[in-house]
Amino acid sequence: SKECNEFNNSNYDGNGIIYKRDQYWNKTTSIPSQASVLLMSGTLDPTTPIKYAESLLKSLKGTKKELIKFDFATHSTIFSTQMIPGSLDTCGMRVLASYVRNGGDLQSLNKSCVNKLSAFNLTVPDGILSKYFGTKDAYDGAFNLSFIFRINRGTVLYSSEHTHFTVRIHCHRFPCFIGFSRDYCAFYSKFPCAVL
Repeated sequence: SKECNEFNNSNYDGNGIIYKRDQYWNKTTSIPSQASVLLMSGTLDPTTPIKYAESLLKSLKGTKKELIKFDFATHSTIFSTQMIPGSLDTCGMRVLASYVRNGGDLQSLNKSCVNKLSAFNLTVPDGILSKYFGTKDAYDGAFNLSFIFRINRGTVLYSSEHTHFTVRIHCHRFPCFIGFSRDYCAFYSKFPCAVL
């Protein structure tokens, strides 16, 4: 892409990481008689879409296998299936604990929490709104710099003697810096900058 070309990654002279195909390549796995397979997948997982879990389940030879689908969960269902928003108690962990506690017996698996999960909700928690967006209303709220100062104390570099400050944030996995000066914003990364 045009964006990636400036990094010259496509002109790499080295060989790719290529493994020789072994005797297991393109073979379907049989579940050993003493084992079972538990798969858990979120329907909103962009990293490992549910279609791959469904395909794996279908291709495994054996009957002791189960796929638990979590509606509206994202990647890593052990953590993304909170019973109560903001809680550390997750349905994924409950199901996994039940699986281990019952020695992998899928018939004894307690998955009752799956039907008790909260409904899909696009409301952004206040703490996230304040911390990352500097507002209490994601849709009509005005930017309020004091929210960022109060919550991100450790990441805001500020001096009352200067006319500017810098806020260190993370932009979609990449650290970046936003520098503000009286009437402009300079965004020191490859993302567009908005005047705040």
